[in-house]
Amino acid sequence: MSQLRVWQRMSYRLFRRGAEPGRCPPAIPCAPPDQCVKPGCGPWSFLVAGIAYLLLAGVFALPNLVRAGPGAVIGHANRDTTAFLWYLAWWPHALSHGINPFNIHLVWQPVGVNAAWITSIPALALLLAPVSHVYGATAALNLALLLSPVLAAWMAFGMNMELCAAFWPSLFGGWLFGFSVYEITQMQYDLNLAMTFALPAGVWLFLRRCHGRISRRVFIGMTALLWCFEFGVFTETFATSVILGASAIIVAMTLVPKGADFSALRRTAIESLWAWLLAIAILLPIFLAPLLRGYTAGGIWSRGTNSVDLAAVMMPSQYVWLGTPWARHLWAYFPEAASITSQVGYLGVPLVVLLAAYFRRYWTTSHGRILLILFSMTFLLSLGPQLKVLGHPMWLLMPWYYLAHLPLLEKALPFRVFSYVTITISAAAALWLRYSPVPTGWKWLVSSLVILTLLPNLRAGVGASRYANPNFFRQGLCHQYLQPHETVLILPFRSHTPVMLWQEESGFTFSMINGFTGWTPANFKMPRNLLAGLTLQRPPPSEYSAQLRKFLQRNDVGAVILTVPPQGVSAAAVAPLHSRPIFVGGVWLYKLPPSTAFR
Repeated sequence: MSQLRVWQRMSYRLFRRGAEPGRCPPAIPCAPPDQCVKPGCGPWSFLVAGIAYLLLAGVFALPNLVRAGPGAVIGHANRDTTAFLWYLAWWPHALSHGINPFNIHLVWQPVGVNAAWITSIPALALLLAPVSHVYGATAALNLALLLSPVLAAWMAFGMNMELCAAFWPSLFGGWLFGFSVYEITQMQYDLNLAMTFALPAGVWLFLRRCHGRISRRVFIGMTALLWCFEFGVFTETFATSVILGASAIIVAMTLVPKGADFSALRRTAIESLWAWLLAIAILLPIFLAPLLRGYTAGGIWSRGTNSVDLAAVMMPSQYVWLGTPWARHLWAYFPEAASITSQVGYLGVPLVVLLAAYFRRYWTTSHGRILLILFSMTFLLSLGPQLKVLGHPMWLLMPWYYLAHLPLLEKALPFRVFSYVTITISAAAALWLRYSPVPTGWKWLVSSLVILTLLPNLRAGVGASRYANPNFFRQGLCHQYLQPHETVLILPFRSHTPVMLWQEESGFTFSMINGFTGWTPANFKMPRNLLAGLTLQRPPPSEYSAQLRKFLQRNDVGAVILTVPPQGVSAAAVAPLHSRPIFVGGVWLYKLPPSTAFR
């Protein structure tokens, strides 16, 4: 009976409705100014938090990176990473050589691609240009990936410090955002999705302006700068931040009672509009004009298969320590739900209990209702157009089904909205730890359980990998055998072949028919039978030889580079070239005569 009473008392303290006098933050949570100059709230706290997050990221990422050796990258060596390496080197190269960086003609010859309509990360490329110039694009990429959770957690720490002015709750809340399953997962695949620090930074600036701690000019200028940066990293995040940010302001203005807090909120909302207009004025001549010239309507990826699975909220992902090794075997029974995009919504039982305790206690307050509505709204959007459980679509249609055709959302993917979910979770957790009357011991216990269930897996969570990089490109041998800007065809012609990395390693010496920029340009034409033969996955069709010769002549191809031994299928694919290969630097080079003589 005594144990039963202990559990009853604990559940009563965790989930008791309402809040005790003096334990509830105001409508727009803000500690008094005298509390914000305490030792735990001063500039040193921000420095300590930043160092702590940096050390944590180093422990998670650097051991595997060092073990993988020189040339390795954080995460998986996939085709997206090769594209980001290419972009990090392309923007400084183009600007330093007087080339229009938006008109990319080095890939997808002869049509090229518009840089404004691919995720070319110009903001990161220009910021990391000194690193790329001195140490190479691989070092710049690893630095950006290493700092992405640090900056995200640090900005969330500042946001939470503005809410509750308490070091440990803010540190915990910052960790929840910066080292969430979503963030750690994106470090493996997509630099643009991992760089999320601008989202909590914008909320932090908004709160500081509401509390009168920064001037109007500083707020408008800094917010416009953040929006420009986000646009230069990922246009989809820019679009969703505008829509969800405006929605959050409307919700707050609806729930905050009339008074000083409402006046400050309305003033900051108007200034946010001015900041957005300033950002548009800056971006219009630089990015928006090329962007609109290449606009294509419709979605790119399937929204149904790129949404969060509801069961993933409780089932551990393979990227957390608690989820290995049994989680991989468990998800194997549900292959429809085993995708990475379905598992980014993992929260774990302790964190769900913490959120339930916060919303149960503070749902009658303005800040509790605001966070509850924003959490519910963003979480439902992340579930996609149709609810799915363990990979099986349910009959229930979700809000995304009705919003997916809006101009700014038609190309967005639902699972990426989960980054906004983690912002609300971070704020709610920090406020609960700061203001809840639950005994400190219970708070430490709940926080420890949350950390235990969300701790990244050191092996699968933040890994490192290498690309196959022949000496022909890595050691610059291509300069001796290829003419400047000569058009080449690299085989096998597959999206997973790291051709973008090889061209970047060569210093953009040559142009190529190949490329990977997220999707194939609509005006790039290649016969289906020819493509089937160039992939080197099956014997060439009967029409292959004539189509290959015609294709090479029409596109003025000067060389074909074979990266696998010319045996079997690959030998049949290069047989119509009638050229003797040169084996150099780990590749087989086929030099072709001029297109006028090549028949």
